[in-house]
Amino acid sequence: MSNVSQETHVGLSNSIWSDRLKNIIAISIVSLSVGINLTAPILVGQWIQYPFVGVLFEKNLVVSPVYYSLLFPYYRNINIDIAPPNQLQTINNVPVLSSHDLIDVLKYNSVNDKVHLTFTHADSEDIIDITATLTSFPFIDLFMLFGVPYFIGLFYLGCAVSTIHWYGVKETTKVFALFCALFAILTGTIFDLLTYHYLSYIWIVTLPFIGASLAHLSLVFPVKPREIKRNTLLQYIPYTFALLLSIASVWETYTTGSFLTFPNYGILLLFFLPSLFLSA
Repeated sequence: MSNVSQETHVGLSNSIWSDRLKNIIAISIVSLSVGINLTAPILVGQWIQYPFVGVLFEKNLVVSPVYYSLLFPYYRNINIDIAPPNQLQTINNVPVLSSHDLIDVLKYNSVNDKVHLTFTHADSEDIIDITATLTSFPFIDLFMLFGVPYFIGLFYLGCAVSTIHWYGVKETTKVFALFCALFAILTGTIFDLLTYHYLSYIWIVTLPFIGASLAHLSLVFPVKPREIKRNTLLQYIPYTFALLLSIASVWETYTTGSFLTFPNYGILLLFFLPSLFLSA
């Protein structure tokens, strides 16, 4: 009897520590999301003070395919016609290697100034010289790239905070709050992904974990399937895949400078759809 009692005590103790750890993780992610969403408007406010060359860039200063999509030319008055995968090399013959170099050059110029831009094509390495007139950052682009995703993210962040506040740290509450907080991190860092690139790696790591948290939520809500009840560790398998995908994505981005990496494509479907069938 004493052995059984001791094993029960150990199991209960482990369960308590496990719950505490999960509470710390959930609250930490929500806090990080709050911090990022408080910081994002400050970074945006700084960015729009600088004159705009007409395109946005990825981390390696390749013209961003996101900004150069079919959507935005209808809204913006672009003054240069440079498409991906052209890479910016110099501004007024000053070499630029990062977004910090780009800002250092632009801050000494004003709106309506003309600047000489040199690009190279990523595949052929052909040199392209462009003269562009600097403008203010278009309001419609600010609205589309920051305003819309940011306020959607604030809604999700509000859901995360209010859920924990009203329902406590129950298992389903923690998972739902985790998903909402991660989604708010993703939306809060989108504009930085195309400008400063301070938070690029946070965005990259967050994406697969959104898929993992969504899969986790579908495995515990509204009811746990029999397989999960028998072995609770199964519900955490998506996070293992998310960790591997995030490592692969960070490495790919570090080596290529592009955040549109293969490991990030289709992650939400990869995790969410199979878990729906399992929880049905």
